[in-house]
Amino acid sequence: MMTRGSAKVRRLSTFSSVVQPTFILTTEWAWYWEDENGTWIQYAASAGLHSASSITSEDLEKLYLEDDKAVIEFTAGRQAYKLSFQGNVVNCALLTFHLFRFVHQQSNPNL
Repeated sequence: MMTRGSAKVRRLSTFSSVVQPTFILTTEWAWYWEDENGTWIQYAASAGLHSASSITSEDLEKLYLEDDKAVIEFTAGRQAYKLSFQGNVVNCALLTFHLFRFVHQQSNPNL
């Protein structure tokens, strides 16, 4: 169960577009990470000085639906990261410096 503060929250939506790509009433989920300035950047997008990741939002959604407790390793530029779906907070760690990034998922606003 996911939480926001002390309140329990749950995902309310139609099926993921990853699960049923031909069904018209699906939700396309996009995954984002928060940089050091508080800017949310979608996975696989390059922004400013940040390199694009080797994993896309669609990849993350597929992996999350397959195993919501998975730990995924990927790269962005020359940096290696480990993203964990485990627990109430999805987080991403820069392996070299033990730097954590917050991650969130939302329906794609570009549709």
